[in-house]
Amino acid sequence: MKKLVLLLLLTNVALSCSKDGSNIDPHLGDFICTVDYVELKNNSSAKIKFDISYNGEEESYIVDENYEFSNDTYSVGDELVNINSFVINGNQATFNFYYGSNLGAFCKNIFNAIPPHNHDPFGAEAEKTESDKGVGRWKIKKKTPMSN
Repeated sequence: MKKLVLLLLLTNVALSCSKDGSNIDPHLGDFICTVDYVELKNNSSAKIKFDISYNGEEESYIVDENYEFSNDTYSVGDELVNINSFVINGNQATFNFYYGSNLGAFCKNIFNAIPPHNHDPFGAEAEKTESDKGVGRWKIKKKTPMSN
């Protein structure tokens, strides 16, 4: 019976990143992995900030790469991040966020003991936080899970 309970617990460790903290397992400590903002500039440059919190420590990981825009999709870096269906309405925006295959386990580069988890795509609702000549910096306020 103990093996079954342990197996179920380990199975549930494969958690999605989420901003609301729903991926916290009391046996693994406090763990949150999320996207804070997306910034797209005129000169085809993108900056994406990821925030990782583990056992009370917080660190950020920033992707600062060029992007290409084609067929309604911003492709950031070499298969790092894809963003599509970007709709701006004043200072609000919605878009779909996909982790690319070359982004890898960036969280493990920051905290080597974090639990296994997935980086699942999500629909984002965001608010513009800085004005510039590009698409702008968009702070993510709400994430809605999407299927792969």
